[in-house]
Amino acid sequence: MIVGIAVFLVIVIHTQFNKPKNQPVSPTAMAEALRGRTIQVSGLSFPRSRASVVLVISTNCHFCQDSLPFYRTLSGDLRGKADLLAVLPQPQPEAAAYLKAAQVEVTQIASASPSQLGVSGTPTLLLLDRSGKVQEVWFGRLDETKQAQVRSRIAQL
Repeated sequence: MIVGIAVFLVIVIHTQFNKPKNQPVSPTAMAEALRGRTIQVSGLSFPRSRASVVLVISTNCHFCQDSLPFYRTLSGDLRGKADLLAVLPQPQPEAAAYLKAAQVEVTQIASASPSQLGVSGTPTLLLLDRSGKVQEVWFGRLDETKQAQVRSRIAQL
């Protein structure tokens, strides 16, 4: 009996103190952690007059590249409703040239790591209210269903 209890305690202690340090966070958990959080990035100012959509991408992300046609359409959908802001880890001139070549019209571009926004990867879309608080989050290359969800949410602005 004592040996059984000792073995049980060793297992419990081992599992509690030897948990992997960098377990991946699920997209759902990350989205929940971001909702309601105020985003602050050096080089970006959020207009107080309307909502903003923050596009977190990278020039060397193939999912971002695949998503450029949707972002081009999204920039048109947002015109007059919300500002489209871009955050890329590359220097601002490189980011601006990338977006211009892709014909994705943005209001502002900032050079910052996605982690500064609390995001672990690209591409990510964040819908912010007028105060800069995250209302919605979409991760990764979006299929047609998720693109429709984004458009539907944008139509509500």
